[in-house]
Amino acid sequence: MASGAGVVTVEFFGPFRAFGKGTNVAIGGPVGYEGLLALLSSELGPEFDERARRKNTTLIVNNRIAGRKNLEGLLIEPGDRVAFALLLGGG
Repeated sequence: MASGAGVVTVEFFGPFRAFGKGTNVAIGGPVGYEGLLALLSSELGPEFDERARRKNTTLIVNNRIAGRKNLEGLLIEPGDRVAFALLLGGG
C-alpha cells in the first residue's frame, strides 16, 4: 500500500471492550506502535495506555499476531486493521 494519509481500523477484544468495540484512527502515513498508542491514548485516555502496555496484551495487525519483541520496529500503515486483545495461553 502506498504511503500517505489514511485511516487505521482498530478493534477491541476481551478487557479492551471497556473502550468500545473499536475505533478508526487517522494517520498521516506509517506510524510505529508507540505512535499508535499515543493517538489512541489521546482519544481513549490513560487507562487505555496502561492496559495496552501490560505484558499479556496481544496486538494483531492484519490478522497476524505481532510479537512483543517486534513492537519496537513495527510500522502500521494507512488501511491496516489492528486489534488489541488479551494474550491467551494453553496447556
